[in-house]
Amino acid sequence: IGIGQAAACVWPDEDLDLVRVLAERAWLAIQKLEVNQALTQRVVQFAAADRLKNEFLATLGHELRNPLVPIRSTLDLLLGAGPDAALEDRLKCIDRQVVQLQRLVDDLLDASRITQQGRIRLQMRGIDLAEVLRTAVEAQQPRYVARAQEFVCKPPAVPLRVIGDRERLVQAVGNLLHNASRYSPAGGRIELTAGREGAEAVIRVRDNGRGIAPARLPYIFELFLGHDAAEGATSPAEPGDDGPGFGIGLALARRLVELHG
Repeated sequence: IGIGQAAACVWPDEDLDLVRVLAERAWLAIQKLEVNQALTQRVVQFAAADRLKNEFLATLGHELRNPLVPIRSTLDLLLGAGPDAALEDRLKCIDRQVVQLQRLVDDLLDASRITQQGRIRLQMRGIDLAEVLRTAVEAQQPRYVARAQEFVCKPPAVPLRVIGDRERLVQAVGNLLHNASRYSPAGGRIELTAGREGAEAVIRVRDNGRGIAPARLPYIFELFLGHDAAEGATSPAEPGDDGPGFGIGLALARRLVELHG
């Protein structure tokens, strides 16, 4: 119809209502499309930022590891050079800090690998779970002694073989033990138990440390947002502790266990 005729037409109320409904739906569809486009753009931006972060972590880890090799070699030479009580105490102090730095660098490199699919390859084979626990405990024992913490280990009552990557399972258990010591007081108690429950091997670490606020529990396995970060900690839990954590150890432990199925 022509313009003049259209102007003279009188639309039934039901037709006008239908036009309004269709116009509202069209407007909502346009808004939804714009929101989806904006979200897609943000996802692309976040993915690019995440990729750059992973590349930075990998580069940082390698750069930090390079100077540790000559430091470690020099320390070993000095510690074996001869008796000098004062010098030996200082060297042992440096040695403990180097070990801590090596642990941080290794965790940092693994953190960059686990955020990229397929970067961690497990060497699966049959292993004795008691051996895994024993190796993990040996690495943490000096820490427990230094902090006068009581440590109790209850390995499986009977030999228990599992299919897994020995080194990675040692790392996962070691991270749990380290975390238990870190947040337990000097003289505190830490207990490691393991055994078979149905078709699974179950490992438990208990401590009498300061605990975790219920509101923080959802975040304890988040990478770079661990116990300290979630609580905004800026100082060690108590004298002799390592200072604020980086939220890597528990995230790695969980991811390594998940990779084992």
